[in-house]
Amino acid sequence: MDPKLTDRENTTKRSGILQASARSGLCFAIWMTASIAHEWFLGFLHYRDGVDLLYLPHSLRIALVLAFGLSGALGMCLATATLILLAMAPDFTSPDANLLSLMVTAAQVFIDKPSTFASLILQALASGCCGWLALRILVPGRQASYAGMLMNLDLRTILSVVTIASVINSGVHVGAWLLLDADLGDASARFSVMLTGDVLGGVMGLVLITLSTRLFAREGKMT
Repeated sequence: MDPKLTDRENTTKRSGILQASARSGLCFAIWMTASIAHEWFLGFLHYRDGVDLLYLPHSLRIALVLAFGLSGALGMCLATATLILLAMAPDFTSPDANLLSLMVTAAQVFIDKPSTFASLILQALASGCCGWLALRILVPGRQASYAGMLMNLDLRTILSVVTIASVINSGVHVGAWLLLDADLGDASARFSVMLTGDVLGGVMGLVLITLSTRLFAREGKMT
């Protein structure tokens, strides 16, 4: 085997890992920012903790996967887990708080009640991967060319992929809530509200993202 070829392959692999990590980091930051912004400006749309009557960031669960593939899904999974951990430690914003105190608090909760950790994992996976799974169901075998779909989405495709992603996200969240000893009737009601809020917010947001992408692409061709 040619050692130079091996070195080149190793360099390419390391470069690919770094690029994927950078994409995931970018998506992590985007999802954190969008979630916090939604909380600040549209917090009045809350129905219950984690459930909104209209959830615009749901559109990013699809748009970031279209733009970045699995890296986008991973970034959103990590961001969702981080937001849940921060919610578990409301004093984290105090001057005396630090990352270690957050980790200790979370570890203690997980030790006392392991189902809480399982619930966190389910919620993180649902939030980050529902868009990727919806696209895999709707357009199987086209993962490599997802990026090209963002500018060419029509309303029918948007409605389909948003609905599938919303059903996956809301359905898995029901399982996560039941792990936290939620009442089945209450979980069913929250499922209905979350499904509606995700569909409404996802369709509105994805239409805006698609139109904006087309507009920027058109202006780029004109210049």
